[in-house]
Amino acid sequence: MGIVLVLVLFSMFLQTKNSSQLKAAEPEEAVQENILKPDQWGAYYHDYGTIRYAGFNFDDVLRTIKYSGYGRATKDLVYIQRTGSSDTILANEPMYATQSFTLDPKRYYEFRARLGSSWSSTSAGGGITSYIFLRKKDGTPAKSIEFRMNNQGANPKSIRVNFLAGTINEISLRVDQYANVSSRFWGGIQLNNPMLVDITDQVLNISPEIDALFTDDTRTQLKLSVTQKEINQLKERLTSYKGLLEATLMTTLEGNLKKAQDLMNAVVLDLVVEDLVNDPDDEHNRSIIGVTHPNAFLQFSGHSAIPDGELSSGVASDTRKYQIRAAADGTFTYTLPENKTFAFGEEIKIISSLHGKEDIKIKTVLDTIPPEQPTLNRLKDIADSMNGTAEAKASIQIYDAANDQLFLEGKSDDDGTFTLSLPTEKRPLRPYKQYYATATDASGNVSEKSDLQEVSDTQAPKAEPVTQYLTLGEQLPALTTLYKNLSDNAGASGINILLTKKPDLSKVGFTTAEITFADKAENQTVITVPIFIKDETIIEDGKHMLFAKDFSVLTIDLPTDPEKRKDFLLKNSQAGVWDLVTGESKETELIFDDSNLKRQPGTYEVGVRFGKLYKPFKITLLPGSLSFEKVAEEISYGTPMIRSKEQTIAPETKIEFLINDSRFITQQWRLMAQLKKPLQLKNGEKTASNLFFSKQNELGEWIKEPLTDQMTTELYSHKDAKNGTFSINFDNADDQAILLDVLPGSIRSDENYETEIVLTLEDGP
Repeated sequence: MGIVLVLVLFSMFLQTKNSSQLKAAEPEEAVQENILKPDQWGAYYHDYGTIRYAGFNFDDVLRTIKYSGYGRATKDLVYIQRTGSSDTILANEPMYATQSFTLDPKRYYEFRARLGSSWSSTSAGGGITSYIFLRKKDGTPAKSIEFRMNNQGANPKSIRVNFLAGTINEISLRVDQYANVSSRFWGGIQLNNPMLVDITDQVLNISPEIDALFTDDTRTQLKLSVTQKEINQLKERLTSYKGLLEATLMTTLEGNLKKAQDLMNAVVLDLVVEDLVNDPDDEHNRSIIGVTHPNAFLQFSGHSAIPDGELSSGVASDTRKYQIRAAADGTFTYTLPENKTFAFGEEIKIISSLHGKEDIKIKTVLDTIPPEQPTLNRLKDIADSMNGTAEAKASIQIYDAANDQLFLEGKSDDDGTFTLSLPTEKRPLRPYKQYYATATDASGNVSEKSDLQEVSDTQAPKAEPVTQYLTLGEQLPALTTLYKNLSDNAGASGINILLTKKPDLSKVGFTTAEITFADKAENQTVITVPIFIKDETIIEDGKHMLFAKDFSVLTIDLPTDPEKRKDFLLKNSQAGVWDLVTGESKETELIFDDSNLKRQPGTYEVGVRFGKLYKPFKITLLPGSLSFEKVAEEISYGTPMIRSKEQTIAPETKIEFLINDSRFITQQWRLMAQLKKPLQLKNGEKTASNLFFSKQNELGEWIKEPLTDQMTTELYSHKDAKNGTFSINFDNADDQAILLDVLPGSIRSDENYETEIVLTLEDGP
């Protein structure tokens, strides 16, 4: 059968060149014979309503035709350009390109090409309309396809026409315009890689090709080699075969392709990979664990220890080699060779692939190893910072151990030390509170808590004294009234309070008490409490108080020297003057008025002055007396042996008496002795043995004078009397003694004999 393919071009006027030519289309199948021949294109054009044939030489014939242009036909291109003049170009003056063939009426054919255009300008209106006509033997159209293209960025179009040759004996391609354009222009149409091929085998084989997508007749699983591209190509072919195949077969094939598409749509890789870490105690340090589509192929890379894969995906275009396939539930685990692990910062690439689909994930190995346990240094309540050691450049957090609340934070230095300044509102630290530190690295890993540090108490308690005003004879008030405003940085409840210095409340004047406050850490504060002691004789003016009291002294003790007398008066009158605010003593400023005082026994009025304050007081000067300062309380003669002859026994220890003479007028005195009772047993039984006083006379002779209860005996006489203390010793070495005379047969053995000696000081001529 003879078939003619006609290409017609009509172009509108354009101002400037704007070309969008296309490359030749790539063949969809393996090499197919093109029935079209590049040297068999015939050219036709309209000449005022008459169609004229221009022959096969486009370039030589068309360029000479008025209002026409030129054409070119090559192996991959049919191109016709219409050139204009100043005359108006009318519509419906198409140009044609034709080629005739003889086709088998029982076979299927396909015409395909890419249609594009070229323009001198995009500013003019109008466009080009192209038609493909499949004509019957009698010249009537069997099929017609229209393609419109304009000059506003005309997009290329794909042309595909399938048909059964049958009674069709002509194919023509016409190119027209759909608007009038005036002025000069040029415009062109290009048909890239036009092909007319026999597709009978493709049409007849499409059913087994669709069946070949599946693993078996159940059509429930695709072969591994099947891709979306393959399904799309079959869909496109089947769509183009519409009208060529019987309706029942078409429906079946479309249904089978839908099953294939549904199975392909169900392949959703959704690759999820668990984080990789550098912690050697975590399996993710050596194993890649994840989930994807069941039975998907998996490839791993990015670590030198990962060997090349050996599995192919089955897809022809996929040249990768895969290490493993996912399990039936989609899970997978890939473990590095023995003794190999991932390092922090490594980037591991994981590819999941199935049926030409792929999902790629890149996992960066995370740092999950927490920093080493930090060290928090000892804390003091007066500290202005918290410091310690931790991993270098780590974030440091200090927590209150009581409630795990964040207290302070900062960073460690390059050398791993940290010093976190305490803001004013957090100082001072409360003693005995506990804190701990943690370190967080750049990856967010948190260390173990540091050892607890308890704030040590270095500050002593604080308190203020309360000045006391007491009346002489009044007891010291309760301890809690002697101070106020007690405080401690650890709280005042646990403070130990002691009166460590008791005041002297026995006399009028100023004294102090000391109170010691000690906290749990033995930090101590001592305060001095001022105490003013008054009586009814105190004189005061609101600023000072003045005191002096009456006193009695021996006349002989009153100094005659003025300076010494002032000290004497100050001491014995207990005179004093004190600042009523500070308690400061100003006794050096006291002035005594003792003009009436004489060094004679009697009572005298004396005064003391401080500023405008004046206090009179009385002094009684005593005449003095003789008195014992020391007396031997006991005289023992031991336990002598009883003998048949008289014995004289001396005391076991030396007998000494001290006599004080404070008389203003002195004269001689003597010491006299008399027994209160005779020497006897406790039951009153007397003995003939007796005590006697022995002394040497002026001639050196020893004289014995008995001591009895009937008369007194002079033991000592002091004629040159003077004030002072005198010592009298009774011992043989001192030429005088008190001895015991033991007579035979007058005492009992193992019995204790005793008596009392009454001593008398006699004052007289």
